Amino acid sequence: ARQFSVEKGVNLISIQVVPPAGNSFARTYVLKVYVGGADATLKTVKVNNTAITFNSENAAVLAGELANGTTSVNILAEPTVALKSGNTPGTKIEFDPPASTTTTANTYKVDGLVTGENTVTINVTPGDENLEAGVYTITINVARSSDKRLKSILINGAPATAGSTIILPKGTDAVEAEAETQSEFATYEITGLDEILPGINTAVITVMAEDETTQEYKV
Repeated sequence: ARQFSVEKGVNLISIQVVPPAGNSFARTYVLKVYVGGADATLKTVKVNNTAITFNSENAAVLAGELANGTTSVNILAEPTVALKSGNTPGTKIEFDPPASTTTTANTYKVDGLVTGENTVTINVTPGDENLEAGVYTITINVARSSDKRLKSILINGAPATAGSTIILPKGTDAVEAEAETQSEFATYEITGLDEILPGINTAVITVMAEDETTQEYKV
């Protein structure tokens, strides 16, 4: 019998068996020893392979923004103490919003992300459920759309294109203009048609994307 020093969490102990035939025929066995069943901490957390560092209040913000339209992420949440398995006491991890398991160990898929700020909460229940659980929160930002495209322009009910010139009958003193954006999250404003005079009148359609960037189109 041999004695080994262990620490809280996962301890790996390797046992190498060398037969009379020599080292080339040796075989190594690795034991995982878990210490601290009442622990409610997370050892490692990653969002889409990006490591997360929590502050003193167990809160963190994922660096940067995810691409617009992203609706799901994979989160690696490895507890300090092994997960509960069958009747074996261990750590239990739950997500809010709920997450589904993946084929990768300790990795979960979180769906339902929306444009803007999303908060994912990880609840860590220790093996002794009478003890206080650990709560971790991650803020994940999904970029707002930058789509500033126009889908259509109507001048007095007739289709028009940006940059084109439309000839209206002599004496026209009012113009009705409307537009439609490609993105349902974009808005537009039309200026320059409050007063119609003989000669050139310029309609300016300013489209503002969801991320508040703008682009002008003129007719």
